[in-house]
Amino acid sequence: MRDDHHRRASGKLDQHRQKSKASKRKRDKLKSRLLQLERDQIYSSKEKKSIRRALTSDTMSPEVTDDEEDSRRVAMPFAWESSRLKEVKRVLDTDYRKALSAQSRRNHL
Repeated sequence: MRDDHHRRASGKLDQHRQKSKASKRKRDKLKSRLLQLERDQIYSSKEKKSIRRALTSDTMSPEVTDDEEDSRRVAMPFAWESSRLKEVKRVLDTDYRKALSAQSRRNHL
């Protein structure tokens, strides 16, 4: 409460809320990828260990909002990201969405 009051007074409340929401989306995305990694049988235990080490909050692509539509967010891939890591992320994201129920899938998009 006190922090909100201080942020409101300094004009940084909206900025803080946007950063908090982006941080939560990043944590949730990482959590869903790690969960799906454990579920998937396509990777060996050695590969899973390597992927787990590579999947950290620092390797999560930052999001930017679309200029035309503020509610649409686009992940900006890192220039240094390997094609292997990109493919693993794509597979985990796709498999996670497939595993969701229809209701959850609508809410997840």
